[in-house]
Amino acid sequence: MKKEVKVIIAICIVVAIITSFITVNLTGNVVKAGGWFNKKEVYTVSEVDELIENLKTGKKISTVTTTEEGGVDGTIGTSIETIDSTRINVQDYGAKGDGVTDDTQAIQNALDDSVAHGGGEVYLPPTGNAYVITNTLVLGNGVALTGPATQSWPGESASEAQWTASGTWIKVKENVVGVKLLGHGSALKGINFIHQQGATWSPDTSNTWTISVSASNFRVENIIILNTAKGMIVEYEPCCGGGTYSYIRNLYISAYKTGLKLNRINDKLDISDLHFRNLVSASSEDVANYLLNNYIAMEVGYLDNVQVNNIEFFIPHTAILFRNGNVDFTPGNQISHSLYNGQFNNIIFNQPRFAMRVEDSSTIVTGQFNNVIAQGSENNFNSMIEDTLFMLRSDFVDLQFSNLFVPTTGGAVMEIGGGNSGASVMIDNARIEDFSSIGTPRSALIVYSGTLTLGSNYIESSKGYTPINSQGTVHKTTLESQ
Repeated sequence: MKKEVKVIIAICIVVAIITSFITVNLTGNVVKAGGWFNKKEVYTVSEVDELIENLKTGKKISTVTTTEEGGVDGTIGTSIETIDSTRINVQDYGAKGDGVTDDTQAIQNALDDSVAHGGGEVYLPPTGNAYVITNTLVLGNGVALTGPATQSWPGESASEAQWTASGTWIKVKENVVGVKLLGHGSALKGINFIHQQGATWSPDTSNTWTISVSASNFRVENIIILNTAKGMIVEYEPCCGGGTYSYIRNLYISAYKTGLKLNRINDKLDISDLHFRNLVSASSEDVANYLLNNYIAMEVGYLDNVQVNNIEFFIPHTAILFRNGNVDFTPGNQISHSLYNGQFNNIIFNQPRFAMRVEDSSTIVTGQFNNVIAQGSENNFNSMIEDTLFMLRSDFVDLQFSNLFVPTTGGAVMEIGGGNSGASVMIDNARIEDFSSIGTPRSALIVYSGTLTLGSNYIESSKGYTPINSQGTVHKTTLESQ
């Protein structure tokens, strides 16, 4: 029996064992998850060994060159293209990405097929246009929906065509959740979202989220959410919470109702490089005023053990809203709080009405905020607004601020305590260069109840107002004022 025939028989026997990876027929066609890759039907023994080993481990098959006689001298060679046994291309399932065709079912079929084969990557190649979806895409266990992580910035007056010309985009129908991450270990990477209204700014009545997550060990990375009512929600079941060892990285949210909501998360969550900034008609006074009156960039419900690094907020009504959330670990054992054991580093509050705000006097918030820059908002990009930047009017706040810089704000910098007792705020190395620049004269730091502990701080008022007004207890280490 010729050597080549023996090799073909060996391939057929081995492939029958590992059909969960691929199917091979005698014409040399390799079928993987609905896509056809034409292969040469004659391989050397060493090449067969490599195919088998790589298919078992899920690694890519390296490119090799074979001859008509099955040799490797390259004299009459054909190249075997690279295959990733865990990667699926949605275009092999009929997705067009032409901005017109409804690609919902084609993409979902690819996602379901990936789950059936144990998970893996479902790839949306860029097309110069958007993949249109009219229903929610659902990601199961171990599935990653990915694009090339290309983010274009054509400008605030750019058209939809200009935005979608670079990178991978999904266009979401109004009142439809774009993507749900339901399976543990699922991921969303390198995908950008634009909504039905395109790149024209117009607040609609939509009350749905672009991305919804209720899976542990999830990953969301390199995403733009453009011109939407609500950006992303991470929320788990009331019975037990969730979010174990998950991360969110490099997320741009251009929304006008709520940017990011976090609730019932009771385990490790890492967040870095968040940008809450309007990317459509950003210089419009009408847009700015709408956001200043309506937009909550980040809503924090029940959130434990979170680490957040590098956040930018631009002209929201409230940059961070703290609101108590509930988790029932066992019947009758309900735990309620907002932020617990949180650490936030490197934050820029760029002209919000409120940098931080608690929902009411019973909101429970504990955490550390390091390297913070906060400047009060300007109405119509002209005159300052006199809201208090840090509205911490709860008896259950326990917060530490380190390296706080406030160039100017129209009202007070911080109000502390709900009027009874228990609030505790420590500020170290703060520099407040101007406060209460318009309206009713107010102090920079106002304590209604609880304790304010000050380290080395500098507070200045252009109008000579008193730096601190306290009905509680104030401990001072070093305080300079003018």
